[in-house]
Amino acid sequence: MKFWNRIAAILLCPVLLAGCGASAQEAPGTADSVPVHTDSSGAPVLRVGFAQDSAPYCYSIGNSQEMNGFDVELAEALCEDLGWTLEAVRVSPETQEAELLSGHIDCLIGWSDDGSGDAPYALTAPYMDQSVVAVVQEDSSLYELKDLIGMTSVTADRSPALDALIYDPGDGSNDRNIQLAAAFYDLYVEPDYSSCFQQLEEDDIESVIAERSFALYAQKQSEVPFRILEEPIKTDYRTIAFADGESAVCRAVSESLAHLLSDGTAEMLSRHFISWRLEEILLLPEE
Repeated sequence: MKFWNRIAAILLCPVLLAGCGASAQEAPGTADSVPVHTDSSGAPVLRVGFAQDSAPYCYSIGNSQEMNGFDVELAEALCEDLGWTLEAVRVSPETQEAELLSGHIDCLIGWSDDGSGDAPYALTAPYMDQSVVAVVQEDSSLYELKDLIGMTSVTADRSPALDALIYDPGDGSNDRNIQLAAAFYDLYVEPDYSSCFQQLEEDDIESVIAERSFALYAQKQSEVPFRILEEPIKTDYRTIAFADGESAVCRAVSESLAHLLSDGTAEMLSRHFISWRLEEILLLPEE
């Protein structure tokens, strides 16, 4: 299973107008919409926080501290479109919200939103589907989520998929998934998705619970055919979060993101990570 060795070798980073009050009359990059911080030459600087800690969104290779990934390239394209300079800031998932509220960063890219409208921050429109799904072998008799009851599943530790199965917000909104996880014969938690999909290949478990990008990657790379169940366990999207939805910076970034999604730039960037099939989950505007 050589491709799992490749994904395991990646060192992980320690790292459209909805919510931001954008106006159709305002163009990105105008004088009243530049960040308050500048570099030594006086050029506007956008400080973007990266808390995602895995390929294909943000990762480093070997001992390099250079940040790579789709979210990194998207942030670079946003700043180029706006005529700003990108300052990429590594933040931990545990402190990302404090970093945003303190003003240490201007925004968080890759913020997870379920589309309910209850997000505590101002968000751009979503740019990618990162729903949590169940993956089974192609010839499996499992086709619906209810078919997973009594079966053995596995997911990755510290992942959105694990949160989707066990996190209890206390308001009943995740009761269905908590009950589903409780009805599994067993739920194993592995350090990473490499181990999870190896177990599915070897027929040791019935399903892997993972974010859609990991499911698509495994489906493409594995020697054993996989199938993704149609109904997601949790619907989720990648967005960019701002503490202040009325800020000119928030409006400008929202407009620029919409521009990159409509003009083909975002789709072109997604193809830099072709093995992950990101172009299939990129949320492009309808023609």
